[in-house]
Amino acid sequence: MKIVVIEASALHLGFLGCYGNDWVATPNLDRLAAEGIVFDQHIADWPEPMRARQHPLITGRCIGAELHLLPASHPLIHFHRATVIADLATWEPRQRPIQWHDGPSLAPPWWKLPPDLLMAYAEEGSNQPAMADPPIGLVRLDDVDLDRLQLTYASVVTYFDAKLGHFLDRLSEQELFDHVLVCVTARCGFPLGEHGMVGLERAWLHEELVHVPLVIRLPGAEHAGLRVPALTQSVDLVTTFRDFLGEPPEPAHGRSLLPLIRGEIEQIRPYAVSGQRVGGSGEWLLRTPQRALLFPVQVPDADPPRRPQVYVKPDDRWEVNDIAARCEEEVQQLELTLRAFVEEASKPGPLDYPPLPAQTASALT
Repeated sequence: MKIVVIEASALHLGFLGCYGNDWVATPNLDRLAAEGIVFDQHIADWPEPMRARQHPLITGRCIGAELHLLPASHPLIHFHRATVIADLATWEPRQRPIQWHDGPSLAPPWWKLPPDLLMAYAEEGSNQPAMADPPIGLVRLDDVDLDRLQLTYASVVTYFDAKLGHFLDRLSEQELFDHVLVCVTARCGFPLGEHGMVGLERAWLHEELVHVPLVIRLPGAEHAGLRVPALTQSVDLVTTFRDFLGEPPEPAHGRSLLPLIRGEIEQIRPYAVSGQRVGGSGEWLLRTPQRALLFPVQVPDADPPRRPQVYVKPDDRWEVNDIAARCEEEVQQLELTLRAFVEEASKPGPLDYPPLPAQTASALT
C-alpha cells in the first residue's frame, strides 16, 4: 500500500464545499470527500504557513511549555516541495511508502496568477479589480475591499481545486485508487479580515486559522461518505499512517484515527490544544466539543489589550460572540486544564490528557 498526502497552507475551511460552502466551486475536493472520510473538527497543533523543525508532524509531539519539542524521525515519510510527483506508477514504496507533498500555499500575493482567473467570482460588469496583493496585518477593510479580498481568495481556492483534480484524474488513469490512500489537509487556515487581521500577523487562534480540512480516501473508497465529528489534530496523521501500514507505533502524542473510522470509539481526546507565537504575540487555544478558549500569554505593547475569550461550539462557528465575561468561573477552570496540559505535554514519554475539572465537564455536557 502507498500513502499520498497533499498538505496545503493557508487553506480557509470556510471556502470548501465539503465543509458547507455553497458558492465556491471545489468539485474535486468534494468528489474526494464523497469517496472518502471527512473529519469535521480537525484542529492544527501549530498553525503556521511554513513547517519548522519543531513542528508536531516532524517531532510526533504536541507543543511543549516553551514551544520546544523533542526531535524524532519518521523514515517512512518522503517530503516533497512539489504538489504531486510525476508518475505514481513508478514509485517504489518499500523504503518510504508515504509521499508527503509540502504545499502549495494559498497565501497572497497572487499576482502571478492570470488576472481573468482572479476575477472568476467578480460580479458581471464589476469595475472593481481583483485584490492580487492585499494588505497583510492588523487592518480594517471597508465592505468593498473585504468583498474584493474574499472573492479573489475564492478564485485561488478554485484554482487549487482544479490542480487537485488533475492529480486525482492521474490516479484514476493509472488505476491506483485501489492501492493508494489519499489525504488532503492543511497546516493552517488563513484569516481574511474576520477579526480585523489579514494573514498571520498575530497569534490569534481563531477558527479561520486553526480549523483546517482533513479528508482521507482509503483504498477502494472504503467507508466512503463517512463524517467524523471527533476532535482530531495534525499530530495524529503519522500515527494513523503507521497504523494503516501495519508498522509498529512510535512513542508519540498522536492517536491513530483508524478506530474512529471503524466506529470502535467515539473520540481519541477530550479536547484539542493549539499554540502559536508570532509578531511578538503568543496564544493558546483549548478546544472542547462545546467551547473554544483563546488564552493570550503575550500581547505586544503597541496592541490593544487582548483578554481570554470563550466561544460556544459548534453554534458560534466563526466566533462572533465572546461569552467570557459571563462565565468567569468556567474560564478559570478551562485555564487550569490548559496549564496542566502544557506541563504534561512538555514531559518525555506518552501524553496523558489532564481531565477537565468535574464542574466544567458536567456543565459542558
